[in-house]
Amino acid sequence: MRQKVLQTKAVYKAQTGIVIAEEIADVLTDFGIFDKIVAVTVDNAANMDVAIHRLQFVKLGCFAHTLNLAAQSLYSLAIMSQWIAKIHALVVWIKRSSMAKTVLQEKQAILKLPQHSLILDVRTRWNSLRLMLERFLEQYPAIQAASLDQRLRKPMERDRLAQFTDEDLRRAEDFIRLMRVMYTSTLCVSSEKNPTSGQILPILKKLEMHFTVTDGDTVFVSNLKKLVWGNLSKRYQSDEIRSFLEEATALDPRFKQKMDDNAAVWDRIKGKFLAKNLNDSEKSTDLDCGGDGDENMEGMESEAEENVSQMHPCKNPKMTPLEELFADEDAQKVTPQQNSMSIQDQGLFNYYCHYYNHYNRDPTMRAGIQRTLLSCTPTLEYLMILFTQLQNSSGQ
Repeated sequence: MRQKVLQTKAVYKAQTGIVIAEEIADVLTDFGIFDKIVAVTVDNAANMDVAIHRLQFVKLGCFAHTLNLAAQSLYSLAIMSQWIAKIHALVVWIKRSSMAKTVLQEKQAILKLPQHSLILDVRTRWNSLRLMLERFLEQYPAIQAASLDQRLRKPMERDRLAQFTDEDLRRAEDFIRLMRVMYTSTLCVSSEKNPTSGQILPILKKLEMHFTVTDGDTVFVSNLKKLVWGNLSKRYQSDEIRSFLEEATALDPRFKQKMDDNAAVWDRIKGKFLAKNLNDSEKSTDLDCGGDGDENMEGMESEAEENVSQMHPCKNPKMTPLEELFADEDAQKVTPQQNSMSIQDQGLFNYYCHYYNHYNRDPTMRAGIQRTLLSCTPTLEYLMILFTQLQNSSGQ
């Protein structure tokens, strides 16, 4: 996550919404960026609501926090609280006893299990419940062996472990599998260097599909799905926020094919551009690309053709959480279209990927541009035009 602190100043007034709005406006005006701010993320304090409304900005709730609130809602299920209490007590027992931890490490070595410590869930720590259960299942054989060791004098805890049934284990496995997507979604917006608001709607759509109840679900899994999605479905429902997120998603090259009503959103975006009289910026772009454009195109084409036989396929960077989340959908869309490219176009595509990999150090945006290339059937002319745009954007 990249962040900059514009200014820190003391305010010797009551922190009302009007005062906060005035102070924020002064800072943004000093830096000359007031008219460039379109949305902000703040806490839910009433004075902040008044300030943002007065400034006429769009207020977006923190998406990572929203996901965490949906995950925390599972604690309200009676069946969950009772079941979690068993595991929680066992983990506390081992973590509080130095002898128990020593015995557990011995059993881990004997059973050739990873030398991992157990994790205790904390409600304020995102995804900690899933992490606790995942680690508990990983170390369950060592925990069983440790509970039988004569050096541990805790018969009550041994009895509690004996009461841990196969059904409890199945529930833990189902919970981990179900919440895996939620965990990856949280990583998408909390560990990315450049998270954008355009991620929110595609991730919500992915979560809606994942948490839809199916015929093969158990009662336990069905209850979890209903509760989690019931919480998430209430978020980001106002028309203003919804429109803003739709436009942000459409403008993000990583998600341009994941919009339900893409044409209507683009019409709205075009209308806003025209309303703001962006003709001057469009003219400047034309001038930058004009002049010797045809000659440059011919030169790049000849250079690319010379390198086709020498270029190797692009090495795919390590998948980011966002790429992992949408891997299945991207594979279905990209593979058939990539196979439909001619040998020459595939060579040119590899050349352009190599160029962009070399000059752009942002792997998330780089992967997004590569998926954009493959989101339609690329022609030689299309590839050359996009290559020119990549060249201009990289400043080379």
